[in-house]
Amino acid sequence: MRSSDFVDISYASSAPLVLHAQQADQNSFYDIVTRTAEQTSKGCEKAVRTALNEANILIRQTSSVKDAAKSLNMCTDTIPEYISDVDTLSDDIMMAIGFTFADYDMEAYPPSKDLELYKACQVFQDVATTSSLIKVSNFFQLLREVGDEEDFPGLKDRDCFNLSVFLPDGENPRIATSDWTGAGAGNDG
Repeated sequence: MRSSDFVDISYASSAPLVLHAQQADQNSFYDIVTRTAEQTSKGCEKAVRTALNEANILIRQTSSVKDAAKSLNMCTDTIPEYISDVDTLSDDIMMAIGFTFADYDMEAYPPSKDLELYKACQVFQDVATTSSLIKVSNFFQLLREVGDEEDFPGLKDRDCFNLSVFLPDGENPRIATSDWTGAGAGNDG
């Protein structure tokens, strides 16, 4: 072997799962993310599901997008224009949390309490915080603290969370049509 000190590796999720070929359940990738989160912090799966189900209901019961955004400590002036109702806001928040967990999953080796995935699980497993809306707000606060300003320009500019950091580039961007794997924002999304 001419260059035995070099190793070629690749990292992929969608190709082996045939997601882009639409030959597999679109949630199969998230099943893997969920298993990894559970292995990282026992009880994470149940805590996240419970909090997000509850938050989803509460957001949808809020009288306006602005009031819902305020309850989640989101910068109301950064809510994308296409989000004109609480149902769309809730859908996009849940999607953003899902692909952020996927992003954290990709960096979850070797297992450690220093990993963002572990910290994200802990946000939802915090028994001292009983409000699911505060848990969602705390999740986005964690992203502000550990997020990469290069990937998410404007993420750390304010005390509230800028939801528009999840918008992919291009005409008519939507958070729910961004990169579901959590591997990109902006041009990568």
